[in-house]
Amino acid sequence: MGIAALIFYDVVYSQNKDRSYKFDNNNGFTKCNINTTMDYIKNCVEAFFRSAAHDNPFLNKCKPSINYIALRQALERYARDVFGQQRFAAQLNSKFGKESKFIIENREKYGFKIHSRNPYIHRRAANFFYWFSMLKPFSIEIIDFNLVVPDEKKYITGFFNELCSFSLVKSMLGGCKIKDCKMQNCSYKGCCTLQIDIEDDPLVFKDFLYDIHFRNLSRSSLELSLSKSINVKNSKDSCPLNNFSLTKQYEMFAIEDNVL
Repeated sequence: MGIAALIFYDVVYSQNKDRSYKFDNNNGFTKCNINTTMDYIKNCVEAFFRSAAHDNPFLNKCKPSINYIALRQALERYARDVFGQQRFAAQLNSKFGKESKFIIENREKYGFKIHSRNPYIHRRAANFFYWFSMLKPFSIEIIDFNLVVPDEKKYITGFFNELCSFSLVKSMLGGCKIKDCKMQNCSYKGCCTLQIDIEDDPLVFKDFLYDIHFRNLSRSSLELSLSKSINVKNSKDSCPLNNFSLTKQYEMFAIEDNVL
């Protein structure tokens, strides 16, 4: 599973391309190989570090480190919150068929973190940031103790976990494409992707990293912030879809077929 698939597909249990769950012979969920996803993330983090080191040579005296236990836990908890209701509905349908309809329609009574089987994209991204800031699977190791980090760059080493998490979310969103654009007279059909623009303002970006590093933002606060920061772009102009609310935009996106 490619990194973009984390937005739409459960990382713990296997799904078909239509996002229906796969079941084994005992009517239980079929598990994914989560190690494959962690390998993708490892490659993404290493690529991010190489790019950052190119622009900030002092990083050549450091190396990135990944706590794979924390990474697995972050992925599992993210998937639980985002796909929990979808799993619940799939299991009920599998076991009880039409009799499960009443329970599914009244699912808000059961205390799920997200009361939706298909959460908006900014809610998915918010939960990703939340668990990765809570469990902090990424860190930076100093291999030369003569390292001097410029004051204006100390946020890179101080908030390295959050920078890596942001890079992952950015890659996840960038892998989403319009699957069925309804805009009339648009010359960019099929070219639009999602982007996150928080880093456009360096001061705002550093404040954002600080807040998620110290867990000053709740999930609801993260959702509100990201609902204003995730938008649609194409190769040349601002996409007309940005005039729609994100709640309508998200239904029009899917990952490219070749990421599965």
